[in-house]
Order: sequence, then structure tokens, then C-alpha cells
Amino acid sequence: MKPLRTALMAGALTMVAATSALAISEDIKTRQSLMQSMRDAAKVAGAMAKGKMDYDPARAQLAMNVFYAAITGFPQFFGDDDSADPDTEAGPKIWQDMDGFKAKAMGMRADAASAIKTADDGFDEFKAAFGSVAENCKSCHDAYRVEKK
Repeated sequence: MKPLRTALMAGALTMVAATSALAISEDIKTRQSLMQSMRDAAKVAGAMAKGKMDYDPARAQLAMNVFYAAITGFPQFFGDDDSADPDTEAGPKIWQDMDGFKAKAMGMRADAASAIKTADDGFDEFKAAFGSVAENCKSCHDAYRVEKK
């Protein structure tokens, strides 16, 4: 009877470990998807801000709505520290300074909300507001991202 119990316990532990790994993997995939959405939106907004694309208030507003929506829930996908996983560029500082990380995310959210409002005010106003969004992106990446190749 003892070998059966041991086998069942080993099987249960394997399932728990697999479930935990799956949850981390799904968190990483979700974060990457949200980051890709923001990256795509930044390409459009950045092209307009640099004059490489005609300024379109509706597109500018849409791009900033993508930022706003993506960053709003972004921090919830940083449960257990998975910074050692080769599939993520999330640095360990995120988990060491979760309050600071969440504050940066909410700063991004506020900057995106401001940019949404300025989109109808014209190119110059949007360009300045988007500049704040882009600077927030850079400062967060500088503080919390580790590039893995």
C-alpha cells in the first residue's frame, strides 16, 4: 500500500508543479501580448509625433486607448517572481519593488489618459502628451526590464 501512496503523492506533486509552471507561463504570455499591443500602438503614435505619418486624431486616440487599457491590468500578471525564466525580460527588481512598479504603471495610465484627451486638441498637444507616455515607457524599461538574448 505504501508504494501506491508514494506514487499518488508523486503524481499529485507533479500536477501541482505543472499547474504552477503553466500559470507562470500564461502570465508571461499575457504580459508579452499586452506589451506587444503597446509596442504596436507606440509605432503609430510615434510615427505621427515624428511627422512620418499624417496626424489623425482618431488614430492617436485609439493608440492611447490601447496603452490605457493594456497598462491598467498589466501589474496583475506579475505574481510569483519568474524573472529567471528565459522567456521573459521582466527583471527581478519588479518583485523587489512591486509598489514602485505599480506606481510606474499607474503613471503610464495617467499619461495615456492625458494623451487621449489631447488627441482632439491638435498635433502639438498630442505630441507633447505622447512624449510623456514614451518617457514613462523608457523609464520603466530602464528600471525593471532585463534584455535577454
